[in-house]
Amino acid sequence: MNSEPILFKGAKVFDPLCLCFRNLDFVVQSQKIVETGTLSHLGYSTVNLKGYWVLPGFVDSHCHILGVGQKEDVCNLEKFDDIHKMFEHIKHSLRSLSSPYVFRGWDETKLGIVPSRDLIRKFLGDVEILLIRRCGHVALISEALEKKHGLHTKNGMVSEDQLSDLLQKIPHSLESLKIYLKKGCERALKHGVTTIHSDDLHRTNVVRLITILRAQRKLRIQEELALKTPEEVCKLRKLFGFYSPHLAIPGIKIYLDGSLGGRTAYLEEEYSDEPGNRGVLNHTCKDLERFLNVCAANGLTLSIHVIGDGALNAVLKTIYRVHRIPSIKLIHLQITKPEHIIKLKKLRVNITVQPGFWKSDREMARSRIGDRMKYAYRFRDMYLKMLKVGFSSDAPVETIDPRYGIEAAMELGFEWEEAVALYTWGSAQLSSIPVFRNTGRIAKGYYADFLIYDSDPRKMCVPASVFVGGREVYPGR
Repeated sequence: MNSEPILFKGAKVFDPLCLCFRNLDFVVQSQKIVETGTLSHLGYSTVNLKGYWVLPGFVDSHCHILGVGQKEDVCNLEKFDDIHKMFEHIKHSLRSLSSPYVFRGWDETKLGIVPSRDLIRKFLGDVEILLIRRCGHVALISEALEKKHGLHTKNGMVSEDQLSDLLQKIPHSLESLKIYLKKGCERALKHGVTTIHSDDLHRTNVVRLITILRAQRKLRIQEELALKTPEEVCKLRKLFGFYSPHLAIPGIKIYLDGSLGGRTAYLEEEYSDEPGNRGVLNHTCKDLERFLNVCAANGLTLSIHVIGDGALNAVLKTIYRVHRIPSIKLIHLQITKPEHIIKLKKLRVNITVQPGFWKSDREMARSRIGDRMKYAYRFRDMYLKMLKVGFSSDAPVETIDPRYGIEAAMELGFEWEEAVALYTWGSAQLSSIPVFRNTGRIAKGYYADFLIYDSDPRKMCVPASVFVGGREVYPGR
């Protein structure tokens, strides 16, 4: 691919290290950028980009690409702000689906009410159905489905481990997974996302997941397998590693706590709107220590979902206690106190945060944690303290379109240039795979993943063309 050099000439190219645009020519050969500067090579095929702007491809360092693809089907409930219309939609959709039914996306802050079993009975009757909140951490289960699987819930609300186990008993078909991956990749590339760190081991098994991921050749995917026990890590250790420039599986992900929306993020103090509840810690410090040790012993990355300050305390306490520390990536960190930031800087762990949550969740978060909002979304503090941080979307919870996160970051005090840098080169540096770190910048030796704009991207427009490895993949003429 690209065995013959191609000169891209005359564009204004953004450099995330100097946070500026500059006139730059670059030569692409064999998927990489082999030369940059003011160039004029007679005999090279030349693409004239005078009057165009170029950004490095965006790197989304935390998302769920299969979920992005699935979001487009009838099972997505995010658009509804009326509970009755939502249930009418579900009722109509059941005609084209097979039982048990799984829908996702309801949000009580938009609906004005939490869905209930009474509403399931009223609109749907005695059906086997699971309605997952938009955060993906809590769900409402019908009596019929709960009885079928022998669960015991409070008013039908399922959270964390119960939900994960239940979804594994309702697997997607192989054909559905292929469709979701294709749609998810198309959606990402349309918005200029050329590399992702993804967590997709839900409603499928490891072998099937790897099979479909290996088949795609447009997006770069760093897959992080969501596992529950260190024993699973040992059992699957032969499956980890570098597969191709489009797929690597460097390690695992664990969910240490839940979400603020579901009141399952683990807090130091109780929820302001639910006294007596501090959330859920899915793993003890001893469990976490075992995960750290097994990842260190096998040379694997450990990515940790941690939202609440109580969960962050557990992470920091455990990391300081172990002797061998693997490559660590902390995901979310929605509540961080100044002392947390100091400790995180000393440990030099990788951190990926989602500015988009500031736009969508801040009113909900304020009701959950009250005055502790002063410690929430402190992403700019992390950046100014020079923590190793990158931006991501957590799509499909939020849109995979980086513009949404960039706009939110600017509301949090970032400059456009800073936000783009953290969504490109900054996120690329969170990978433990060298190939994936060589993205996010237009420079010699980096992969030729870039976006061409026919107007200034600071106006928040979409790219006209998207290139991965020097090949145009969107719109893909």
